[in-house]
Amino acid sequence: FQPALAYLTCNVIIFVTREKLVCSRSLEECEFFAKAANGRVVNALPPSLIIIQNCCRPAEGIFDHAECTEAFVQTHFGNGSDWRNYFRSIDCFCIPDECIYDKRAQFDGEEVAIRVVESMKEVIAKRIDDDIAFRLNSEVRVSQLQWFSVVSALCRIINDCDTVKMASLYMRAGATACGLGGAKSALVLVMSGRL
Repeated sequence: FQPALAYLTCNVIIFVTREKLVCSRSLEECEFFAKAANGRVVNALPPSLIIIQNCCRPAEGIFDHAECTEAFVQTHFGNGSDWRNYFRSIDCFCIPDECIYDKRAQFDGEEVAIRVVESMKEVIAKRIDDDIAFRLNSEVRVSQLQWFSVVSALCRIINDCDTVKMASLYMRAGATACGLGGAKSALVLVMSGRL
């Protein structure tokens, strides 16, 4: 129940591996996770995916975020991968072992790792901002109280192996901004005999 809950409630999914990013295993594992999480999902706003190759050797890593992501996309996305069905975006990072220092190559693992982590923080913040804008454009506005209601209902649905319809959960919690939230809440109260 964790993959579905994580996938449906997160803005950004972060996958950490020691596999080389040119290896298809990382992408296959992410797609397996997404397919498992989406097994009974009818509609949901997809999260962003960040893949991190941890403890990367200097000779095999691309330590610039844009170059690393571009290399990953060029390597993997001619093979019929259906990642766009599950993730809004993909970003890739290679983080070196911070203890590596190569005087001849002038490679300081600690310095490079700090630079990559700072870049990663910026990308995560941007992806979260993008996700919030995406949700607002989809007219989904969730307060903290509404969020607890959505997650509680989502846990019950996943536990009962029912079909997940996130749009219905948001509407039930009154988290949509379509102008019908107040009318729907009043209707629910009238039908339940509480009004």
